[in-house]
Amino acid sequence: PGCDVEAVAQSASLLMKGSVAFEFRTTVVHELHSLSDFESIGIWLEGPESYFLQAFRDSGDLIRPGLTGCSKAEMERMLRVLQKRIPRASLRGID
Repeated sequence: PGCDVEAVAQSASLLMKGSVAFEFRTTVVHELHSLSDFESIGIWLEGPESYFLQAFRDSGDLIRPGLTGCSKAEMERMLRVLQKRIPRASLRGID
C-alpha cells in the first residue's frame, strides 16, 4: 500500500513487447503475499514464458524484521493460482 509501481509496470510492458530474453520472479513472503495477489499478477502479466515464485529466506539483514517464508504447500497453492494465467510459471528454491 502506498507504493508507486508505475515504473515496474512500464518495465514489464517493455519486456513483454520486446525481443530480449527475460524472466519475471517474485520472492514470496508470508506476511506480504496472498493468493489474491497472484490472481492479480496473473491477470496483469498473462502469458510470459518465464515466471518463478521463489522462496523467501531470512538472510539476517532485512529491511523489516519478522518476515518469514511460506511453506511448500502454500507456495504450491500460489503457483496453481498463477498458472491459470501463466501456465509455464514454476517454483524456485523450494526445499
